[in-house]
Amino acid sequence: MGATGRDVALNLKRIRTAAGLTQAELSARISDLGYKILPASIGKIETQDRRVEVDDLMVLAVALDVSPLGLMMPWTSRPTDTVELTAHSGHVLAYDVWRWAMGSVPIETREQYEDALSDVGVFRDHSVPAWMQVTTSSPAYDALYRS
Repeated sequence: MGATGRDVALNLKRIRTAAGLTQAELSARISDLGYKILPASIGKIETQDRRVEVDDLMVLAVALDVSPLGLMMPWTSRPTDTVELTAHSGHVLAYDVWRWAMGSVPIETREQYEDALSDVGVFRDHSVPAWMQVTTSSPAYDALYRS
């Protein structure tokens, strides 16, 4: 299992227990959403014995009332902690990983940072719908906040 699978397992258990839910109660919530993940399967996800499908991730996020990123991304106590994205990506600052995941900037090493800044527009165009790219000078901002 890769770094993201491990993060999902740890985050699922952290969020579920913080919500005061048993695996059976979470399974029941998921069932109420018209999907099925058995309590034993939730346990296997949490112990890293079962991979999470994309559809599973989304229904888990809905059932736990969290963002899918809250399940998927490395959870650290400080933005300066380093995290692993993939086996070949090396370690990256948690702050940079979260900014990348939220569609703000490409993920780059510190050495590549200056070059990455020139690619931010292209990155955002492919990462976030145009209507989400709201700035104070955009028509979307006017439509949302000045009407």
